[in-house]
Amino acid sequence: MKRPIIGLSANTSDDGLRIDIRKNYPESILLAGGIPVILPHPCSGDDARLLAEELDGILFTGGGDADPVLYGEEKLPQCHEPDHDRDSFELELFRAARELGRPILGICRGCQLINVAMGGTLVQDIPSQRPDAVPHYQSRDGTNTFHSVNITEGSLLHGIIGKDLIEVNSFHHQAVRDPAPGLAVSAFAPDGIIEAVEGTEGSFLLGVQWHPEYMSRIREDMLGIFKAFIKEAQK
Repeated sequence: MKRPIIGLSANTSDDGLRIDIRKNYPESILLAGGIPVILPHPCSGDDARLLAEELDGILFTGGGDADPVLYGEEKLPQCHEPDHDRDSFELELFRAARELGRPILGICRGCQLINVAMGGTLVQDIPSQRPDAVPHYQSRDGTNTFHSVNITEGSLLHGIIGKDLIEVNSFHHQAVRDPAPGLAVSAFAPDGIIEAVEGTEGSFLLGVQWHPEYMSRIREDMLGIFKAFIKEAQK
């Protein structure tokens, strides 16, 4: 069976001279049966369209905060400085991939990017805007879990995981606030923070707020997220 080519978005290094990505993202794609390709930025909208045409699926990875202006808000002091090149490229890439019917998986920032691209909003800073929330940024290694997540029965995610309740790691200070039209919430943390969204129609579209790539070698349910994505990309 064909091994699909999966494009992976990347961070900009702190010195602004490199794009980089943690190894466990491409490793998870390889484990699930895909071939990972790291995508450059900045790229024009035309370049993003050409990339989407050539790729079988897109993984939007974790990273820094999206610019709040993209969802109609002023930046709070707790919100990190945005990477405008990355924001612009990923939005263009998402729209092209969605139009072409490519499967899309978003992780952490990637989950938030999906929501913003489709017209939703974000909690800019959970500790200051949702002070009653449980902590969502752990100091322990990502192979350790940090809090539970309730998965909505009947959702795409529930079908992949096969459980109502799982334990996940957590490395975020932002989250989906208002889900975009065309997205359904498929998982919540115990404090009500949204932990996953998915498309209500069209091609495979799933965003999770935790980091399954840290656990894909040790947990079948976390690898299952990547396997489900790759299976769709093989079609």
